[in-house]
Amino acid sequence: MRRLAADLDTGPASLYVYFQNAAVLHARVLDELLEAVESNLTSAGSSWSDDLVDLLSSYTTILIEYPDLAKSALVTRPSGTNYLTLVEHILKLLREGAIPDSHAAWGVDLLLLFATSIALEHGTRMAMAGIENDGNELRSALENANGDTYPSIAALGADLLSGSPEDKYKWHVRAILSGIGATPREGDVPLEDDSRA
Repeated sequence: MRRLAADLDTGPASLYVYFQNAAVLHARVLDELLEAVESNLTSAGSSWSDDLVDLLSSYTTILIEYPDLAKSALVTRPSGTNYLTLVEHILKLLREGAIPDSHAAWGVDLLLLFATSIALEHGTRMAMAGIENDGNELRSALENANGDTYPSIAALGADLLSGSPEDKYKWHVRAILSGIGATPREGDVPLEDDSRA
């Protein structure tokens, strides 16, 4: 807050009139950036899950550019209109997929947590110097793991790091969606009794 106040040629106290702390400021900035999230990504013939993958990918792409905001988003959620619009679109798509409302209510948090975490990981890695070889060392360690000590790793080998980032992202979102749809909340009516299931 002091650094921002100095950039604006004012005192920190004047900023605290509008923002009680840096987390609130980050949330407000993030909400402004979320205006760029593509909320009308549906295309002819696309499924609700494809549309949800694209929507979350758009959100993640924005946060990758601002890893400090992604870090803030893990602990402080914005509450502005752009964030609410994002949540509304996610819930709408979950409903299109016949995800029970009680599951969607908790699932939206899980989906945004996943997308934010991916953005934080990739954004932070891009900003770090000398991290390029980190993946090569991990790949070598996994591919050359001793089969007696690490039999599961040896059996899977290179497949542990296979796939493009885009394909893995899509699979991760779909795996989360499967779990959201299939995992009842305590006290839920069984899924077979849900009129929309």
